[in-house]
Amino acid sequence: MALDLRFRHFITASLLCSWWCSHASATPTDGSSSVDYPRYQVVSEATVRPRARNPVQLRHSWQTNPNIKGVENLRGGYVIVLCGVLGKTEYNAELVRQLKGAGYGVELYDWTSGVPLPFRRGLTTNRFSQQTTRRLRRRIEDYQLLYPDAPVYLIGLCAGAGPVCEVLRHLEPDQRVTRAVLLGAALSPIYDLRPALRGTEEGIDSFHSPLDVPILVGLTTLVGTVDGQHLPAAGAIGFGDTPNLRQHRYGPTMLRQGHWGGHFGWTARDFVQKSIFPLLKVR
Repeated sequence: MALDLRFRHFITASLLCSWWCSHASATPTDGSSSVDYPRYQVVSEATVRPRARNPVQLRHSWQTNPNIKGVENLRGGYVIVLCGVLGKTEYNAELVRQLKGAGYGVELYDWTSGVPLPFRRGLTTNRFSQQTTRRLRRRIEDYQLLYPDAPVYLIGLCAGAGPVCEVLRHLEPDQRVTRAVLLGAALSPIYDLRPALRGTEEGIDSFHSPLDVPILVGLTTLVGTVDGQHLPAAGAIGFGDTPNLRQHRYGPTMLRQGHWGGHFGWTARDFVQKSIFPLLKVR
């Protein structure tokens, strides 16, 4: 009886949280009465103060950046890992440790820094999304200025898939990244990836697992996906077919690689080395 009562309280609280998030997210940033889909918006370049591009100072700032692991490998390539909704955790750090073996500079980008937890899913406001998109664009631009011929890869974990796709949508044609990888994306399956795909040279690889029921089915249905839809996420059921989108469904091969199918299996050592490294063209 007590268990049944606690369960009903949990469902009630989840539904109230879902309503609150959806209601708050309906407030647009431009004063209009509705929000265009998707909910992320990028600020105009006219609102961004230009800064000097001194290659010497720029190179020094990159070489001394404590957030980049393997700075000595930056000349060979750059991998940006966008963490999940909880920010920097041991889960994200483990993925970075695995990726260091790829021979590239690897940065764990915490797009949740300074963003209160209820606002981290991109549902309630656009200003954090604008901030993240602007900063990521600048990171990519600075790196490509220093190493114009080196590859750039974006990896989005769960909710981090949202900022990955949004920055790709707003890259200039001469600023495209090499490839993007989405691991258990907390985006809805109806999210339009075509604009994001145009920001890549080799397309997007998206991994999903139908066993990730608690978070990417239950939680995203109740609270919402990164793009504001109350649906099972694409990280559980996949996206629609789109050119240059390669989808990898969880199966026996990933199980043999140490991924048990749940939400936190994407950092398993063998999975990263055997499924992710080939996408990054590790030599």
